[in-house]
This record gives sequence, structure tokens and C-alpha cells, in this order.
Amino acid sequence: ENYEDTFVGLDAKIHKSSKQLELYETKLSKQKGEYDKLKSTLQSQISKLNELETTLGKNSKEYKNQSELVQKNSVALTRLATDIDVTERTIDDLN
Repeated sequence: ENYEDTFVGLDAKIHKSSKQLELYETKLSKQKGEYDKLKSTLQSQISKLNELETTLGKNSKEYKNQSELVQKNSVALTRLATDIDVTERTIDDLN
């Protein structure tokens, strides 16, 4: 008989699946925490960018540096949102 079809094999498989699910749920929680933190940081950076535009103009070095930072973190936030979706789908598949 195939090991995976035996009681012991099925029990081991269930234990492994439960552990995987637990790990993915921990990962999802950390990803969401990082997402919230990055989103808050990005909102602050956008506010600063708007202030720099008003006070120094779009051609200032400070504005350009801040603009690059906002762009970099926007890309990171989008990537993190995609990663969260993948983790959520994996959890759904395990359930």
C-alpha cells in the first residue's frame, strides 16, 4: 500500500499541511504589517514632496530626490500588495 494512503502517512500529511498553513498565516500577517508601515511612510513622503514643490519648485534637487524616493517606495508597495495576494491564494489553496 502507498505510504501516503496509510493512516500514518495521512496523519503526517495533515500535520505538514497544518504547519504550512500556520507558516503562511504568519507570513501574511508580517506582509500586511510591512504594507501598512510602508503605506504610511509613503503618504508622509508624498506630503513632503508636495511641500517641496510649493516651496522650492519641481526643478530643485531636494524635490527630485524626494520624487525618486516616492517612486521607489510606490513600486515596493505595489510589489508587496502582489506578494500579499499570492500568499492569500496559497492559504486558500491549503484550506
